[in-house]
This record gives sequence, C-alpha cells and structure tokens, in this order.
Amino acid sequence: MSPRRRIPDETLLDAARAVFVEQGVHATTAAVAARAGVSEALLFKRFGTRDALFAQATGGSLPGWVALLDAPPTGPLPALLDALAHGMIAHLREEMPRSMLRWSREPGRAPFDSAQAAPVAGTRRLAAFFEQQMRAGRMRATDPELFARVFSGAIVAFAMGEMTGLAAQMPLDTPTFVRGLVDTLWRGAAPEGPHAP
Repeated sequence: MSPRRRIPDETLLDAARAVFVEQGVHATTAAVAARAGVSEALLFKRFGTRDALFAQATGGSLPGWVALLDAPPTGPLPALLDALAHGMIAHLREEMPRSMLRWSREPGRAPFDSAQAAPVAGTRRLAAFFEQQMRAGRMRATDPELFARVFSGAIVAFAMGEMTGLAAQMPLDTPTFVRGLVDTLWRGAAPEGPHAP
C-alpha cells in the first residue's frame, strides 16, 4: 500500500475561498471538504474550527504588487505606474469578493480596524515609494500620501465598478483605463529638469 500524499494547506484554503465566494458566509465545512476532496475531519485537524478556516481563507495579506516597489526603478516612472496599476487591479479582482464576505460576516465591525490591515499598509507603502521618488527628483514634489490615495482610489473604483456591474453601464477596458489614469496623473507629477520626460 502506497503512503497517502499530504494535501497542502494552500490547496484546502483555495477550495475554501471558492466555496465561501460562491455560497457566502454560511457555507459549511462539508461543502469545503467536498470541493477539496477531503474529509471534514481533516479540515478540523488542520484549521481547528470553521471560523478559523474562514479567517485564513478570507484573510487579506499584503498584495504581490508591493514587490514592484522594492526593486529600484531604472526605466521611466510612468511604465512602473502602469505595471503597479495592472497588478493592483488583478489583486482587487481576487480580494474584493473575500473582503465583502468578511464585512458581511461582522456588519457592525469596521472593515479595517488595524493599522496593519492590508489596504492601509499597502497605501502607506505606496506613499513611502512616491516620497522616495520625489526626493530623488523623479517626480514633482507634492503630498506623497495624497498622490497614493488618488492613484489607488481610482484603481479601487475601477475594480469595484467591475464587481458591481457598473462596468457594463460604462464600459472601459483595463488597458485603456490604466493608460488614461497614468497619463492624467503623470501630467501633474512629471518632474522638471534632468528627470523630465
């Protein structure tokens, strides 16, 4: 008899995410187990409780696009803004349904009640990056947090429009939106002098 292969926690969490997004906050561990092809006992052994499974499956973490901020930019800053916007939109398409589930589970609780919450941490990281670029003369000096909020706020609104069906009423494809956003913001952020476009 061959040994049974261990199913990674991430595979179980992927199944749980799919079930919670499809069935909502009241989805059962039986439905998650069926989707993953495992027993409910295995879920309880790995995650303890249904609530712990829900929290891990729907918990936000610092998104992958943040890694783009860690590499020193060598090319034009608008190209990096374009890549950031596309990365943020891709992340939000996955994260927004999970966020809505978390909020619907605890309607009286503030969705982001911690300075460590992913949206707060992401915005702060983005603002710190813009501040670095301003100090290096690669962007016009302005309020870096305000620039980060405008940039990310437009992206969140675009992704929310897709999720809520607004995009069907006001169609705009992602590349056109990103190109327009970066062009519009860059007109006010482009530096003068040696780093000017």
